[in-house]
Amino acid sequence: MNQLSEIIDRKKVIVCLGSGGVGKTTTSAAIALYAAVKGRRVLCITVDPAKRLRSALNLKGRCGEIEKVDIGQCAEGEKKPGELYAQLLDTRAELDRIVGRYVREPQVVEKITGSPFYQQVAAHLSGSEEYMAMERLHHLVREDNFDLIVMDTPPSRHALDFIDAPRRINDLFSSETFRLFVHASTSTARLGLNVLKWNRIVVGGVSRFLGRETFLEILDFMLNFHDMYDGFKERAAQVKEMLKSAETGFMIVSTPEGLSLNEAKFLYDTLSGEGFRIDCLVINKIFKPDFEPGDFGKLSLKFKESLRGDGQLRIFSDELLKRTARDSISAARNFLDIYEAQKRQVAEFTGKLRPDLPVCLVPIFESDIHNVEGLKSFYVKMFGGWETSGDI
Repeated sequence: MNQLSEIIDRKKVIVCLGSGGVGKTTTSAAIALYAAVKGRRVLCITVDPAKRLRSALNLKGRCGEIEKVDIGQCAEGEKKPGELYAQLLDTRAELDRIVGRYVREPQVVEKITGSPFYQQVAAHLSGSEEYMAMERLHHLVREDNFDLIVMDTPPSRHALDFIDAPRRINDLFSSETFRLFVHASTSTARLGLNVLKWNRIVVGGVSRFLGRETFLEILDFMLNFHDMYDGFKERAAQVKEMLKSAETGFMIVSTPEGLSLNEAKFLYDTLSGEGFRIDCLVINKIFKPDFEPGDFGKLSLKFKESLRGDGQLRIFSDELLKRTARDSISAARNFLDIYEAQKRQVAEFTGKLRPDLPVCLVPIFESDIHNVEGLKSFYVKMFGGWETSGDI
C-alpha cells in the first residue's frame, strides 16, 4: 500500500498548509477526490479567500453551502465508490449558525445578530475566518456525517491563525480585562445603567475613547452574548485536543523554490514546536523528465528518425534536421539539469527535517487543473512520487 493511502485511510481530518501559489487547494481537492473514489464519504472545506476550490471542483452553489461533487468518470471501475462534498466557508453565515445553535431563546438570538457591534465583529474581526473554520470543523466532527474532512487553509501565516485559534479564544475569554468587561455588563443588567457612573475603571477608561452610546451598545452585546462564553472556551479546548490526536493529519505543501521552502520550514518548525506532528510534505511543480541521462543517444536517434518520417519536413535538409535534433536534445539536457537542481534543493531542505518524514514530489502540469478529471491525474502523480526525507 502507498504511503499516501496509509495516511488517508487512518485519518478523519487532514489539514493542508502552505504559502500562496504552491498548489495547496489542488492538493487538498485531489486528496478528497481520491478518498471518495476509494469508497469514503468526504468533505473538502476551504478557508482560502481566493475561492480556488470552486473552480477546481466546478461548484455552483452559494458560499457556505455543502455541495455534492459529481465524481462521475473518476469512479469508473471502482467496486463501491463513495461521495465527495465541498464547502466554501462563509464567515458571517457560520457565526450566525453558532449563535443560533448555542443561544436557546430566539429573542436573544435576534438581539445579538441585530446588534451594530455584532455586525462590525462579523465583518471586520481579525482572524474571524480562521476561528469560524475551527468552529465549523468542531461541529462537523461532532456530527460525524463524513468519514474524512479535508481542510484547505489560507496561506501560511493565516493558516497558523487557524491552528492557534483555540488558544487565542481561550486567552481572550480568560483575560482579566474581558472578565472585568463581562462583570460590568452583568452588573448593569442587575442594577441599571446608572451603576456605570460609579465604575470609573470601565467608564473612565473605555467610554472616553468609544463614546457613551457605542460603549453601551457593546455592553448590551456582551450581556446577551454572555451565556456563550463558556461554550466558546470548551469547544476551543476540544478542537485543540482533536488537532493533536492521531486521527488528524497535517500535510505541508510547497514548491521547490527557495521562498516556498522557507515558508514550509517556518510552518514545520512552528507546528512541531507546538506539539503537532507533520504527516507528510508535498512538493509540487517539480520539473521531472521521463528520461535519464543515458537515454540521450537513443532520444537523438529517435528524434531524427521521427523528423525524417514526417512528410511535411522532407523539404528540409538533413543538416537542418540534425541541428534541430541537437537543439532539442540540448533543451532536454537543460530540463534534466533543472530537475537535478530542484532535487538537490529539496534534499538540502528535507535534510533539516526528521529523516522518516514522507515526501511527495509531484511533477509540474502543462496547464491549470479545473475539473475532477484533472484532479485524478494529479493524485495519480502524487502516488508515484513518494520518498522519505532521508532518501532524497
